[in-house]
Amino acid sequence: MEAITDPAGVIKSLQARIEALEGQLLRERREAKDSHSDVVQDALRRLRLHGVVPMYVGKHDFATLSECVAKSSPSLYKAIDQVWMLAGAPVPDAAKTAIQDAANNGMNRWPQPR
Repeated sequence: MEAITDPAGVIKSLQARIEALEGQLLRERREAKDSHSDVVQDALRRLRLHGVVPMYVGKHDFATLSECVAKSSPSLYKAIDQVWMLAGAPVPDAAKTAIQDAANNGMNRWPQPR
């Protein structure tokens, strides 16, 4: 086994390698987070091909909803444009109110018909 002739150089080299690996890890985490957003957005689009429509049944407008999602769930923000707004549905207001009441702001899950 050889003796280390330049311990300071070895330490600096290892520190540089650690910093490079930390930078790489941060980039990969960022890319994974971005990829997750793309997967969610694509999944919602694909569900629409099967007649599944994610619908916002709350009372906020789209701008407020977008802001709330951006704050609480940043990874879902890119997919928010795939959500349909009940407020904009071409149905009577009474129907919208009935859907909002039945959904209880998204907290009620309706049973599957058998």
